[in-house]
Amino acid sequence: MNALPLLVGLLLAGPLLRVFMIDSAYLLLLAMGLSQAEPDSAARLSTVEPPPRTTESYAVEAATSASGDWFVVGWSDGRLAILDGATGRTTRALEPPLSSVPWELAISHDGRRIAALDEDARLWIWAGSEAGGFLCIQRTQAVVLRQVHGYRFGAELAWSPRGDRLALSTQEGDVSLWTAEGVPLRTWRPAGRRWTTPFAWSPDGEQLLFAAGDRIRTRAAEDGAPVPGVPDLVCGSLISSFDIRPDGETVVTGHRTCYARVWRLADGARRAEFYCPDPIIFVEDDDLGAVAFSPDGSRCAWSSREGSWIWILDMETLELEAKSGYLNAHFFEALELEWSPTGERIWSAFECGGGWMNGFTIREGRLKKEYQGHGHVPRFGRKRGIWLNRDGITGLAPDGERLWARER
Repeated sequence: MNALPLLVGLLLAGPLLRVFMIDSAYLLLLAMGLSQAEPDSAARLSTVEPPPRTTESYAVEAATSASGDWFVVGWSDGRLAILDGATGRTTRALEPPLSSVPWELAISHDGRRIAALDEDARLWIWAGSEAGGFLCIQRTQAVVLRQVHGYRFGAELAWSPRGDRLALSTQEGDVSLWTAEGVPLRTWRPAGRRWTTPFAWSPDGEQLLFAAGDRIRTRAAEDGAPVPGVPDLVCGSLISSFDIRPDGETVVTGHRTCYARVWRLADGARRAEFYCPDPIIFVEDDDLGAVAFSPDGSRCAWSSREGSWIWILDMETLELEAKSGYLNAHFFEALELEWSPTGERIWSAFECGGGWMNGFTIREGRLKKEYQGHGHVPRFGRKRGIWLNRDGITGLAPDGERLWARER
């Protein structure tokens, strides 16, 4: 009997069998995880079921002013509106509406600029004020899409702390620098990207940092030029995510090799390293897909992309303080992490099915799950935050408690 056809068949079937086994394990873990939420009637946000299938527009993206006094919300039909932070009431609409679904929204720190990126990668900018109104001053194609996009994780948009520059990263792998008027200054295309290229502004707004393979590059916010005397921070393996501590002195990087590393920016010294493979479904190239410092910089959180767990690092002792249970992640999907302004709560979300979120309080060295269901991570200013779910819009206090709720 000729064994060659059988051998070839097994070789071809191997990857398919592996995917089937992983997906089967995921479905089992998902079923198990649905029963893991711990009730906390005093602080728990009520679980929101997905609405019935409908053509009605619903809120898909939001941004908050630095103070939290007002928000910008985008709906699935392209409408944008400003909401009062204290009451949730709509105070004015932004005109014109977007041509397609909003991907990203961002408000400058001084509240004088609003930027939006729509599903077709068009960049929109409004100038004005919340009290006097905003005028659209720019609408341009930010990037020519070369890939088919089906999820909202395809872009990231952020104003510099000074409010005079805008940075944009898309799933195409590009990072671009723009003026406040929407004029492009510089575009970089780092090699080795799997998702959007992670970037961050220095706390003083003078520099833009972005990942390029196994290193972090620093460029001047003024014109995108290399900063004299500031070399690349070489981090050892492909960087999936990173964040800068609020004091501007420390960076934590997440890698595709299951490692999180702590770096001192001044001299590039590595202060600590943590190996964090997925505890249930181990994959050697499991991305640590999100890294986020607490507002006061005392803690840093990161999460794996494959199995979606959260680890909390104490930045004073550089010891792991807490780890969550399994979060029912969807494989290969980008994650988001958001802290409350008080640092008492943290939320994670991934984009499967329009958003699946987990919320935690940090108590006595452990993460206590208080919410699990459909929704995106909240966005916070100093005074208030806004949370979008499949059923409506909710205003939050700095500690994460509910202030108001309105239908979508």
